[in-house]
Amino acid sequence: MKTSFPTFLSALCGLLLLIAVSAAAADIAVGTVTIDDETLKKAIIQVIQDDPKMVYDAYMAYQRQLAQQRDEQQLEYSFRNPATVPVRKDNPVMGPDNAPITIACFMDFQCPYCARSVSTMTDLMKMYPGKIKLVYKNNPLPNHTAAIDAAKAALAAGKQGKYWEFRDRLFADMSRLNDAGYVRLAGELGLDLAKFNADRKSEAVAATIAADQKEAAGLSLRSVPYFYVNGIPVKGAKSVDYFKMVIDRLLAANAPGAAKK
Repeated sequence: MKTSFPTFLSALCGLLLLIAVSAAAADIAVGTVTIDDETLKKAIIQVIQDDPKMVYDAYMAYQRQLAQQRDEQQLEYSFRNPATVPVRKDNPVMGPDNAPITIACFMDFQCPYCARSVSTMTDLMKMYPGKIKLVYKNNPLPNHTAAIDAAKAALAAGKQGKYWEFRDRLFADMSRLNDAGYVRLAGELGLDLAKFNADRKSEAVAATIAADQKEAAGLSLRSVPYFYVNGIPVKGAKSVDYFKMVIDRLLAANAPGAAKK
């Protein structure tokens, strides 16, 4: 939702009105100030001319306030209407099956913000031992030409039980995002190279990525990283504290004796 400029001007005029009235009344010590429309108009124009940066700063502050309100409203809506994100058998999973919190991560191996989120997820797993199940899904963006082959290579490594190790090393060093890099990394991890190369070119691996992308499209995801914490959407590389806020609220809602809405 975008704020129309007239809506912003209405809010800004309120601020300018206060400033203009204050300026016009600066020499009046006592009594009621009455300013005609023309005088007020000139005073507002003068304020804008004297300090255009104030207008810009006011506009940006207004946009930030609206964005925060929009995010808070969306979060409350999401808690009442969580999304359904399936955990398929072909999705890489870390953590216990019966964990009370499931975090589905839609990722792209060529995205630096996705790389940054790896440490965030690691920290959360340590903070909530046994309570988080991490599910990885691939959503390579069209402009990231190496991302889909990287996803195939990681899934192929997963066929030999090394998905997470392969993932970590790819995110740690994006210069590996090429055929030679994938093969070299597979060798470092002790994989059967013939099987690795066959798997990353297989229809099964391609089908896994296609299914992930279909889910992402169904959720209208156009950016990465994107997370769903028990169906609650979290867009972007948010801080550990933000995820903790969402997780703690979910755990409290599901705690024995918690009021059910």
